[in-house]
Parts: sequence; structure tokens; C-alpha cells
Amino acid sequence: KAEDCPDYNRKAKYVIGKLLDLRNNDFADVGSRKCNVSPMAARLFAKCGGGKSSHRPLKAIVFSQFRVVYEYFGDRLIRRFGGTCVADYSYGGTRTQELQKFIHQPECFVMLLSKQ
Repeated sequence: KAEDCPDYNRKAKYVIGKLLDLRNNDFADVGSRKCNVSPMAARLFAKCGGGKSSHRPLKAIVFSQFRVVYEYFGDRLIRRFGGTCVADYSYGGTRTQELQKFIHQPECFVMLLSKQ
């Protein structure tokens, strides 16, 4: 008999799915079943003519107070999106660099945050 999947594994899959939806959705289908983004988010982050966004790019912060969950999420996010898309704010020596990466690099759209 197969073992049940740990809760944090299901949560990671859910979060990554939502991040993919937000990242890949150009909000063209707001109001249809295809678009699962709120109309408010669509208004704030909709693309204007020429493919340029009229607002800052959509970014997300993923927080976990538990180290094992934090590391699991970090591993899954980096494997799925790559290191340039994920800022890791957990270690004191690189926090400033990771924060700058998250704020200023458009390809970096996820920050991992922990209380430790």
C-alpha cells in the first residue's frame, strides 16, 4: 500500500499551481471559467498595449515558520521556476541581496520568508 503524501507536499503542489496560474495568466479571459484570477487582480495587473504592464509585476511571498516545510517549498519552487525566479530571505548574510533581487529583477517573482 502506498503511503499518504505529507500535508506540506500537497500544500507545495497547491501553491506552485497558484503561482503558475498567476505567472502565466495574461488576464485576457477575466470573467470566463478559464481565468481564475479575481477581477481586482486583473485590473491591477492587466497588461496594457504592447505587452508592457501598466503596474509593477505581480510577485508573491511564501512564508513558513517551520524549517522543514520552508526547505521543501524552497526546493520545489527552485526546481520548478529556477534560481533567478526565487529569492531566499532566510540567511542573514544574503538578505539584502535577495531583497534587492526580489524588488528590482522582474523575473524574480517569489520570495521565501521564514521567521528564523
